[in-house]
Amino acid sequence: FRPEWKEVERLLDAAVLKVRSFEAQHLSNSLWALAKLQHRTATNFPLLASREMESRIDTFNAQNVSNAVTAMTQLGFRPPESTLAAAAWCLRSNVQNYTPQNLSSLLHALAKQSFHLDETTMLCAQAAVSRSASAFSARDVTTTCWAFTVMQDEGAAGDLDFSSRSR
Repeated sequence: FRPEWKEVERLLDAAVLKVRSFEAQHLSNSLWALAKLQHRTATNFPLLASREMESRIDTFNAQNVSNAVTAMTQLGFRPPESTLAAAAWCLRSNVQNYTPQNLSSLLHALAKQSFHLDETTMLCAQAAVSRSASAFSARDVTTTCWAFTVMQDEGAAGDLDFSSRSR
């Protein structure tokens, strides 16, 4: 079963008027739901949601950030560069709270958005991957390796060095 697109658009029209009152989880979950429905909306909800995310990034937890950026990417929506920079800041500031799935999904989405992580954030992400590598699922490994490869190919990551990883 899929809802009628006109019904989804009506909900989004209402959401556009209330987007500032959405909590972080509501914003990320709404974007995630649109991505799961594969619904590319005619409203400006994704843009407004990305701006709200950026303005309140300190209220977003690791899963909220990862889900929101991944959903925007799946929707084919390119958020403002400043929104992606805010997501990278959240990763760098709260890397200890990222599960392997959150980390791999966010890195994958940022790579698909052709977003270039600064060196400090990349080193922080690499260290987090190294610390928790044994907890990564096969999907997380593949997704993270792909993201690092894309970022390195684009010159975003510099030389990836995992030689100091803990075992």
